[in-house]
Amino acid sequence: GSTRSRLENAGAEMTSLARFHPFEACLAVVDETRGLSLWDYETGEALARWQSGSGGRTTALDWLHAHASTLLLAGNDDGVVRVWGGLGLERGNEGGEARPRLVTAFVAADDLAAERRSSGLVCAWDAADARLYCGGDTRRLRAWDLDAEVASHSVETGSDACVTALALPPGRPQVVAAGFGDGTLRLFDLRQRRAAQAYPREHGAWIVHCHAHAHTAPRELASGCVAGDLKFWDSRTPGAPSLRTLDVQNSTMTALAAHASSPLLASGSHNQFIKFMLRDGDQLNIVRYHDGVFGQRIGPVATLAFHPTKLLAAAGSTDAVVGIYSA
Repeated sequence: GSTRSRLENAGAEMTSLARFHPFEACLAVVDETRGLSLWDYETGEALARWQSGSGGRTTALDWLHAHASTLLLAGNDDGVVRVWGGLGLERGNEGGEARPRLVTAFVAADDLAAERRSSGLVCAWDAADARLYCGGDTRRLRAWDLDAEVASHSVETGSDACVTALALPPGRPQVVAAGFGDGTLRLFDLRQRRAAQAYPREHGAWIVHCHAHAHTAPRELASGCVAGDLKFWDSRTPGAPSLRTLDVQNSTMTALAAHASSPLLASGSHNQFIKFMLRDGDQLNIVRYHDGVFGQRIGPVATLAFHPTKLLAAAGSTDAVVGIYSA
């Protein structure tokens, strides 16, 4: 949990999303409007800046085809998904100049209610299946075949609450776990026509993040809510009570992230701290200040993201600084 570097996104008032590229030293960042930027997190240099679309907030961000011709997907709360290329990260073009260009755009959810305090468009990308799963402030969960640009599935969520988080249990194609704004958690099997299976309602508030971990024995599904509690479930048995609960923090939990290949977790607080811990609850470190001569206090945490393989984390808050941490 030590600070490795900091990115100064001058002009931004907050960082709402961040995603590490799996193979290049590149971090994609979204600010409070629709500003997209790419950063070399080793040098702190901005590689590119541009606007994604003309309306609303960007609420979804992911890298596509990172092993080949890298694309960046951005979803806005008007329901539109845009895919960007020309990022200077194509294989054989390392160090090439980034000249972002729109590759494709489509309406992923035409019934999205773009309220300021809603989740907007929430997406999860399944690279193995080339499918994009989309939910959010809509009563439907959709699966998009990105190669054909058609919606392959569309099912009712069974809830009036908005989808706030999506997770894809490993090794189970077209199975999606969804967390909701009312604290509920549901499992959808899009290959079957039956309704979603609901877990017992143990969270009392908005689910900040859910994650299905490939490296735990019973294929654990983890979910955390703004009240500060983190619960672990068996992703194979919806309907069963949670396996265990961690009371991560007493203050409002505004961000949560789980490392894809190690037992690391990070939570962020409105009270200006980041907590690094293991999945068994052992606390590793708490970060309250940026490194430096003056030790500037970090802002209220808005987003957290781990690198897919390296022990690195990025934290964005309600200021222009993105912190990069060695976990």
